[in-house]
Amino acid sequence: STTISFEFSTEQNQQNEQQTISIYNIKGQRVKKLEIMNYELGINRIIWNGRDEKNRKVASGIYFYNLRINDKNEAVKKCLLLR
Repeated sequence: STTISFEFSTEQNQQNEQQTISIYNIKGQRVKKLEIMNYELGINRIIWNGRDEKNRKVASGIYFYNLRINDKNEAVKKCLLLR
């Protein structure tokens, strides 16, 4: 698994907003979409268990994650998954 950290400021913290993190492989294919629930102001963390949408283990390697708030891209970063 890998832990993804992100931060919400006061302007972004609206209870009616939808926050998601989508994880993509190096080819740009989405492998997992994570819904962000029970977030707080400041730094938050979400754990990705290294599995795809069909609950299959994905290979070790570099992945990209995209934080979206109300279908608007807020950040794209890369992460490393090691098995």
